[in-house]
Amino acid sequence: MIEKRRYCIDVVMQIEAAESALHGVAEIILKNHLETCVLKAFRSKDLDERMQKVNELIDLYRKVHSR
Repeated sequence: MIEKRRYCIDVVMQIEAAESALHGVAEIILKNHLETCVLKAFRSKDLDERMQKVNELIDLYRKVHSR
């Protein structure tokens, strides 16, 4: 779009649409991660494994909310 010298607002709208789509994919992946990997860890008797998953989620939350 930029190479074709499209109108700036159109380019920004395309960027917003792409970001929205990526956000939707990230939500699906996170939901799947919670329902599989995290749930498996919480069913485990291994406290270190559970704490690792908790810390991963805390780190992810901080990264997402620090933007």
